[in-house]
Amino acid sequence: MMAAPNTAARREPAVAADAPVASQGKAAKPGLEKGMSAETIVRLIGKPQEITPLTLSESKAEKWIYRRRLSERTVQEAATTHTIPAYLGFSASGPSIGTSVELDFRLKHITTYQVTSLLMIDGKLFLAKQWQEQSQSFDS
Repeated sequence: MMAAPNTAARREPAVAADAPVASQGKAAKPGLEKGMSAETIVRLIGKPQEITPLTLSESKAEKWIYRRRLSERTVQEAATTHTIPAYLGFSASGPSIGTSVELDFRLKHITTYQVTSLLMIDGKLFLAKQWQEQSQSFDS
């Protein structure tokens, strides 16, 4: 059974605060540019996973969030230790019993996402930011 993901790391934005988000692919694709309409953005990169309405006095504003999975990996890590009886050998006085440390392992699943945040004001792109986040979950 996997536990709920827990955001463990967040890196600084990979794009300047007011820079357009450019596509990164083999073929040149049009990037996002300030002033693009919401319809054009949806056509280029799809619908956002999250839309959050924002309060502005004279404009309609929304924050659009896109998450793209970049990588997944699983690592094994020691979760706990405990001592167990251990045979240490045989001496003149008989068998010798001591203790040994045993490790309990668990699997840690790490997923890295590229997050793109768009500030939309009156249906047009005003600001774009991009960064990477990691989430971790553990097998029980």
